[in-house]
Amino acid sequence: MNRHDLVGAPTGEPLPERVARARVLLEEAVPPQWRREPLIYVRPQHMEAVCAVTRCRREAIDHGMCNGHAQRWHRIGRPQLDVFLTTTESALRDHHILPSCLVSVCRRGRARDDLCPVHSRQWKAAKRPLIATWVTTVVVTDGPQSTCRLPNCELAAEGGSLYCRVHHRRWRARGEPTHEEFEAEVMNYGDPCWDFRRLPGQLKLELQYALKCNHELGFPPGSHSCSQAVRMLVRRGATTLLEHDRASWTAIFRSYLNDPNQFKNAAAFLSFAVEQLTDLIEGSGWKREYPRDVWQLRRLGYIPAAASRQLNFTDIQQRWLVDSAKRWLHWRLTVEEKSINTVSADLLALRRLSAFLTATGQAHYSIRQLTRPVLEQHIAWLHQQPQLGSSATIRDSISALAVFLRALQDHEDWAPDLPRNAVIYASDYPRTIPLRARGLNAHIMTQVRAHLPRWPQPDGRFLTELMLATGLRVGDACALGYDPIVRDRDDNPYVRYWNHKMRREAYVPISAAALDKIREQQTRVREQYPAETAAYLSQPAPRTLPVDALRLVPANKLNPHGLLPFKRSTYNLQLQAWVAKCGITDEAGRPAHITAHQWRHTFATTLVNRGVRLEVVKQLLDHASLEMASHYARLLDTTIRAEWDAARDSDDDLQHLLPADVEWASRSRTALPNGHCGLPRQQTCDHSNKCLTCPVFITTSEDLPAHEAHRHRTLTLIAQLEARGQTKLADQNRLVLEQLDTRIAQIKQAIATGGAHRDAS
Repeated sequence: MNRHDLVGAPTGEPLPERVARARVLLEEAVPPQWRREPLIYVRPQHMEAVCAVTRCRREAIDHGMCNGHAQRWHRIGRPQLDVFLTTTESALRDHHILPSCLVSVCRRGRARDDLCPVHSRQWKAAKRPLIATWVTTVVVTDGPQSTCRLPNCELAAEGGSLYCRVHHRRWRARGEPTHEEFEAEVMNYGDPCWDFRRLPGQLKLELQYALKCNHELGFPPGSHSCSQAVRMLVRRGATTLLEHDRASWTAIFRSYLNDPNQFKNAAAFLSFAVEQLTDLIEGSGWKREYPRDVWQLRRLGYIPAAASRQLNFTDIQQRWLVDSAKRWLHWRLTVEEKSINTVSADLLALRRLSAFLTATGQAHYSIRQLTRPVLEQHIAWLHQQPQLGSSATIRDSISALAVFLRALQDHEDWAPDLPRNAVIYASDYPRTIPLRARGLNAHIMTQVRAHLPRWPQPDGRFLTELMLATGLRVGDACALGYDPIVRDRDDNPYVRYWNHKMRREAYVPISAAALDKIREQQTRVREQYPAETAAYLSQPAPRTLPVDALRLVPANKLNPHGLLPFKRSTYNLQLQAWVAKCGITDEAGRPAHITAHQWRHTFATTLVNRGVRLEVVKQLLDHASLEMASHYARLLDTTIRAEWDAARDSDDDLQHLLPADVEWASRSRTALPNGHCGLPRQQTCDHSNKCLTCPVFITTSEDLPAHEAHRHRTLTLIAQLEARGQTKLADQNRLVLEQLDTRIAQIKQAIATGGAHRDAS
């Protein structure tokens, strides 16, 4: 039977047969280099974290230190950690280098009193004289002795053993393993080590396979986390990971712990091992994954975020909708190359359609009955669901459904029975609420520029400087290749990047200062990844993007070759910590809320306020439409204030009392029946009628008779409307009457105090 015949998941397969099938696949999948026991790697990139003590290259376990330095720190009373890290010695006493007896010619190991057992007895028999003097008088009569077999151990082998007394005792305590195995363990004490020797053969192979997969993905687990998982499996008496699924193993693991968060990395490794083993025996790729009702995205070659690890069709009750959804989402992923987040949102919209059909007693409907009236009912149902929140969520759901129906109609063989009137019209979408501008104002940006040098991590600080200079999205900035600089024919520098949202290559010009920052970042990467940088620069520049190669800002953990981009979540954590540490506040003194995307808004808003045309802003941000660019490029308060000051043409404050009636009347643009229009000459008026609530409507004492006449006509009209039963129109005119009464009272008060009245409410 070949390997292809072994891959799959027969329905109702007994566990013993499943384990036997997995054993054959594992024997082939785990090469000999991953079966060494114990498996040891000493590169810092293979650790979760390196000990914080300078020049110590062991794995961090406790308080950022290796086990040896952590024990030393606890033993001396847990002094201030930062002082201990900078003052303690990096060297630890290795267990294969043992101190010898203080008697200079004695080659036995020390026991008590810094003497070997033989000389310790002699010293006590001599009534414990001063040791420093006594050791010089001892005469050693032992003949030639063989040396301990362990490298670097110069002590004498004792009692016919191959080892010195101490190492012989340790060898026996470990169950007298083979000499090669024992010596490898002692020599590599303290190095990152994955030890599965206590586990049965099947389980050992399963974890070795998980380590191999982790290494290939660039995420090898730390040995400390792995040892925690091994201890739990030993206590459980487990023989194979196939005994339970991923969720069950996670629950079992946590049941053994007092604080699950303390061992979350170990639980994550065990969960990963279950996933990889399941993928091995069930197969991967579209051919095997498409028929399933839960698509594991990792089996399709995607590395999604934790929130979108799978596409789950089980909540869709209608089989015809499941089949159509699978075909459409497969097309979206493979042909249209939509992102995982987009496809997940599309599936959510179809799950809502299924929930509507079930809730309204239409679950038995076929696709023939998905007509326009049913769609109208669905849209109304969406508006009645409080959990959907804003109209934007409803709009996104309707939009995804519209694209789905259009795809079924364009591909007639997908759903030939779909009614022709199953369409979504533009009028079906909720009213669009204009998005507010999110650019940071001058008060906050002044603090940002002042405190930016205090950003402790150079990678996060560089990303902030880059986004402020280019307007890149945080995901696009993190994913930049090592050398993103290109030049035009005039030798001007540009950043070349992949616009993930629009799925296309884009360029943005940069200044000489921004270019210098990029060169500094390249220097840091070259020092961290010298071999990878040399290999990158030895190849011609990529003709197309994106490219999986060395990054300009590599991830700072579990990234041995620099191929993984800096994580957006890591940047966001650094950003929030920096804002809190620097005490950045808004005008009211409250802690400022700053997100990574606001750097992009601020970049666009600054350009517009400096006179850059909106078409140019659209090109710089690589937007698809001017509408989206205009959302980013909102005018700042300073620009609006400048326009208002130009209209007022004075330095007075916004009070209702003004120096003189004539001054305001002379500044009016248009004389109205009961006032004047004060709109600036360079602007147009959107008010078709001379509305009393116009924000720039101006009145003076000369308009009092007109207001009183208007009030009389309004009272007459209200009486006529009430007599005809037109109460709605009467109520509208009562609002006008209230405005008139307010204006008349203000004008009379101004006349009585010798001032003038202006109303711009």
